[in-house]
Amino acid sequence: MLNKNPDKYDKTTPQHIKAARILIDKLGRDIRAGDIIHYVKTYDGVLPIELAKPSDIDTAKYIELLKSTFEQVLDALNIDFDEAMGERTLESFFTGR
Repeated sequence: MLNKNPDKYDKTTPQHIKAARILIDKLGRDIRAGDIIHYVKTYDGVLPIELAKPSDIDTAKYIELLKSTFEQVLDALNIDFDEAMGERTLESFFTGR
């Protein structure tokens, strides 16, 4: 959710503001404080959901985000993230672990 109008963000440009500015520039949308901007991470940055195609989405970026989030929990359970995702290490292939 935007805390202020998009033109008031001048020190930093968060990802949802970048997406909001694209909506303003490309679709002429009226975006104001309080609006919720839905966006996805793409190979070229962020795009509003309305303008993104499935092929634009950087799935590796989302897997990386999931991995960094879940590794901490899985480590406590002695579970390797890559193996949980179905990727086996060469050692586990030969040892069966």
